[in-house]
Amino acid sequence: MKIFLLIVWVLICPPLYAQSYAITDQPTELKFPGKFVWIDLLTTDIYVAAKFYKSVFGWQSSAIGDDYILLSNNGKRIAGIVKNKHQLEDNESNQWISFISTVDIDKAHLKLVKAGAKAVAGPMTIEGRGDIGVYVAPDSAVFGTINSLMGDPEEIGAGLNDWVWTELWSTDTRAAAEFYKLLGYDVVDNWKSDNEQDLILATGQVARAGLVEGHESQTRSIWLAYILVESVEDTIVRSELAGGKTHRLLGESYSAGKVALISDPTGGLVALYEYSGDKGGQASE
Repeated sequence: MKIFLLIVWVLICPPLYAQSYAITDQPTELKFPGKFVWIDLLTTDIYVAAKFYKSVFGWQSSAIGDDYILLSNNGKRIAGIVKNKHQLEDNESNQWISFISTVDIDKAHLKLVKAGAKAVAGPMTIEGRGDIGVYVAPDSAVFGTINSLMGDPEEIGAGLNDWVWTELWSTDTRAAAEFYKLLGYDVVDNWKSDNEQDLILATGQVARAGLVEGHESQTRSIWLAYILVESVEDTIVRSELAGGKTHRLLGESYSAGKVALISDPTGGLVALYEYSGDKGGQASE
């Protein structure tokens, strides 16, 4: 599989922009090891991608230099877009990379590499952001680790157009579970799924991510992040008008809600989740 994750911005982040790379607006001094606290889109066209997410989800954007765009939702930092400098056919290498809060990046690195992960960036320190590493797991799923300099974002329920959940669509959930235990997770059965292969990664009593059996057509595992939306159908309409593609799913998610997959014009794939319970505007992890 071709994966070119040359994240140049982590190598040449100038001091002028240092605080702009932080994942929170203000220092929090909070740490939630095992939680997915940040996500970056690696893409060959950061401006086309930013325009798409602004149009579909109403996010705000601010460019930091020539190779990075910070995305916010209602003024809260939620993601970044990184310039991918290797153009492949069909935007093959463009993808969202989710980062797991990790207290000791170097210790985690040694464990992950020993277990068969390929380090494609780091461990390294990004001025203003903290310590990070980016890896390809043995099942080819791409993910990152981060020890945020300013602390992790406050742990509150997701609002509309926020990230609400993260799942590994896996070719082998049991093998993946053993691998991610290295980052301190407990693995429990997914009590909301009828599929015995579906699992939950937890820290303490808190569910942090899902491991679900991927589609039979998958040749590799992928981490997929979910965005909470008011209406899946309305969001699909906006996505297609903005040049996105829709990948419809049969059935519903584990809880009472609708799910669909969309990809932006550069190939970045995300999941939409419409919670059909209390319409209070928030959902918790």
